[in-house]
Amino acid sequence: MYFECNLPKKVPTFYEPGLYGRLQSCVDKVYARTSFLNEACDKMEKMGVRPATFHALAKKVFDNGAEHFDGLTVAELITLVNLLNTGVEYPDRIEWPNVDVLFDTAFVTIPEWEMLRHVGIGGSDSSVLMGVSPYQTEEGLWYEKLGYPELVPDDDRQAIFDRGHFMEDKVIEAFCHMTGAERIPETRMFRSRKHPCATANPDSVLRMPSSKLALFEAKSAMDVYSKVSEWFGSNVPPNYTSQTHHYIAVFDDERIDGCYIGMIPCKDMVIGGVYCGSDFDSDRYYHSFIAPDPIYEDELMAEEEYFWEHHVVAGVKPQRSMNAELDKKVAETYTATPKSDPDAAPVELSYDRHKETLEQLMKVEEEVSRANKQLEDLKNFRDGLRIEFLGLIGAAQEATFTDADGAPKIIVKNTLVKKVGIDSKLLKQIDAELYEKCAKPSVETRFSIKAAKVKAKT
Repeated sequence: MYFECNLPKKVPTFYEPGLYGRLQSCVDKVYARTSFLNEACDKMEKMGVRPATFHALAKKVFDNGAEHFDGLTVAELITLVNLLNTGVEYPDRIEWPNVDVLFDTAFVTIPEWEMLRHVGIGGSDSSVLMGVSPYQTEEGLWYEKLGYPELVPDDDRQAIFDRGHFMEDKVIEAFCHMTGAERIPETRMFRSRKHPCATANPDSVLRMPSSKLALFEAKSAMDVYSKVSEWFGSNVPPNYTSQTHHYIAVFDDERIDGCYIGMIPCKDMVIGGVYCGSDFDSDRYYHSFIAPDPIYEDELMAEEEYFWEHHVVAGVKPQRSMNAELDKKVAETYTATPKSDPDAAPVELSYDRHKETLEQLMKVEEEVSRANKQLEDLKNFRDGLRIEFLGLIGAAQEATFTDADGAPKIIVKNTLVKKVGIDSKLLKQIDAELYEKCAKPSVETRFSIKAAKVKAKT
């Protein structure tokens, strides 16, 4: 069979109830679609149409709408493929001996693809388990894999996903044009036979001019210095490095020389909150080669297997990361923590049960307080030193301090920076209605902790 599906026919029961039914329905649909494709493919092969050609043409039909595709008969699909067949031959894919095919991503919708990511650990998940993800924690990944509902959806995620989908082919095509690499058709999602929890769906497989095979991962990033600077030279952000090693480990194939990763900086075009494409500079392109690292890859697979078995399957939530920003984001996204209510009654909790954490927090709060005081003192001392040089500079915005030979040693600048602010009081006086529309009231909680005063017994 040209089209394979090795998803679990019966979805495991460890998933959240809200996900379980939807995931089972999705799996059933993919199995039915796979069977349908195989029947049509077998008949067309007997008619002289190669499976690779049938795959490419059937995908064009599927891209016109999954609902319409699922409503076709085998005879109708064959008719449509014949109409699209212009005699162009499509290259054969490569078969991989050390992986199982979970499903073909070319014949699933984006919502279905997102649903099916719950069945294993993918490349983008690997950085979380290696502790190098700037976006997610193990706790958050646990909630995500089990299908806990998001109470606060990530509004930016869809735009990022849309940009990645839009830019992917352009990043790959640019690399092939620059290097002479040949793109080999590959749209399947794979599962490691050695590590069954690990899945891989690389953006492309390439045959390099040397005839060696390589995987390819395409990235795009917002064209701002903080994002692009991570790629300068031959640098690759650590979270993406782990992703490439994950793919290499899953395929576990000596024919694969390594994994290339390419990135194009771009600016998103968003109209009315809808992503409409990206603008980019064709002269700016960053790419690197990641060679296999068996020691790191073994460690990575061990981390993924432990997380899957001891947390996902066992239903045991991982500890928090102690990264306050990420932990707060996870808590807000997945847990219904009540907001502070001035009318709520005080509560009493067990000191002995939480003693260790309380004492640790008290110690850290004291250290932060001391550090803030030291920072304030340093800033006051710095500002005092600056006054002397500001008096020397006068109205000039720049002064160069030279040595006895006239060589510049130190440059001091006192540059004007223009900022535009809104006088809210004046705006309210001029147009109270406009002020109400522009005003963004916010309420925040102020956390404090201190030792309780114990009243002396009389």
